[in-house]
Amino acid sequence: MGATCEIFLGGENVRFAILGEISVEAGNAFEKDSKAVEFFARYLENLKPEAAYFSSSRRYVIVIANAESHEELLRQLEPLWHTFKTYPQVDPIMNLKEFKTIMPKLSELTKGL
Repeated sequence: MGATCEIFLGGENVRFAILGEISVEAGNAFEKDSKAVEFFARYLENLKPEAAYFSSSRRYVIVIANAESHEELLRQLEPLWHTFKTYPQVDPIMNLKEFKTIMPKLSELTKGL
């Protein structure tokens, strides 16, 4: 992750989109458990994401969060793996300002490939 941070943002935190599709079994169990919303609220309170979105048509959550290390990212993902039996998809993302900054660096990295 350190190298990724250097390449993308000059050593700053990397913003990630985390998509977690909740298994049918875990989703059904959570529907019956009144503490499910409470759990998610605590999870998000600890995570302090930029944003979190929930789908009502399919059982998934999209969380926009920052991490500066693999360890920090794994701490953010563990509750999704263990509680919701999901295999989150994690993608580094950036805003337009960051995108404009990184494009010249990516061009340099791919020269000669």
